Amino acid sequence: MQQLLLRSAIVAVLCGGILRSPSAPAATGVISVNFHEFDGLVNLIDGEETYGVASEGSVVGGWINLKGGISPVSVGGPAFTDWPLSNGTLSTVDVTGANNPGGQATFFNAALNDSPMRAAQMDWGGSGTSPFVDLGGLSETFSSYKIIAYLTGYNGFAGGNRGSVRLVNPADGSQLPGDSGPFYWQVANPYDGTLIETTDTDPNDGVPLATYAVFDNRTEDAISLEWSTIGGGIGLGGFQIIGELLLSPENADFDGSSLVDGVDLLIWQRNAGGAGAQSDGDANSDGNVDGTDLGIWHAQYGTNPSAGASVAAVVPEPASGALMLAAVAGLTGLIRFRPRRVA
Repeated sequence: MQQLLLRSAIVAVLCGGILRSPSAPAATGVISVNFHEFDGLVNLIDGEETYGVASEGSVVGGWINLKGGISPVSVGGPAFTDWPLSNGTLSTVDVTGANNPGGQATFFNAALNDSPMRAAQMDWGGSGTSPFVDLGGLSETFSSYKIIAYLTGYNGFAGGNRGSVRLVNPADGSQLPGDSGPFYWQVANPYDGTLIETTDTDPNDGVPLATYAVFDNRTEDAISLEWSTIGGGIGLGGFQIIGELLLSPENADFDGSSLVDGVDLLIWQRNAGGAGAQSDGDANSDGNVDGTDLGIWHAQYGTNPSAGASVAAVVPEPASGALMLAAVAGLTGLIRFRPRRVA
């Protein structure tokens, strides 16, 4: 089966049949951030795990796990610039500001293991300033996007812990227009890990149990995600940014060397026909290592895709393309390729 896949993929490359059409829909990218307080796998969404909201199309791996959350001291450090997409491609999204007077808290319940709700950046009230995270560089990566905020907190107080979350302008703290909240939620009691969205914008009609909120149809380059308690201890466990990419999501530099070359082809060959991540040969982040990824490798050969080169600009000339495909045949031993004799 794998031999058939490889033969079909190479034929498709020769015919130009699997290169992306200019009319193809815009690709989607996801940045996922999980706050945690302690080490240990139950607190992390690690490389072998996926998490997200299926109805929002955000169930991905490649989560960024931040110990201690985001503090004013940490902003500007290398862990908070050019956050990677779920496929490992670097974005232009940076953390430009933060405030976390409530610190970090962990909720010791197995139902929350391997999820953003396991720990949170907290708000207990009384500090006079709500916690927030400022993000910039969004419009250089996404043409439009939505933010999924994962909501949690302590669940032991009578009446439940309740809070709100919203998007504001980081320049002046004013609430952004459109679908920007504030959305209200009550911490589930008991915890069971169920994902429940809150769309409630009126705390006077009863605050619902919820674990996430969605801010849709955003185009701002800079936003601030802010959360506040209206009773008890609540927190933000993490968030995802999902949207249409301006950056090319296709990346055949599987070994991270900043050059697409024969080593990347060997990685693709080793994993062809199965599921995998970008580092396994999945160039288009669809979760599969297949002929489409070979076509992207072919188009990006000799370039650094993270530098933003145009796919159309790097398609090899026919002669060099033939040489590369001859290399494919030699490496796999599955087909023979003989150049046409020129008189």
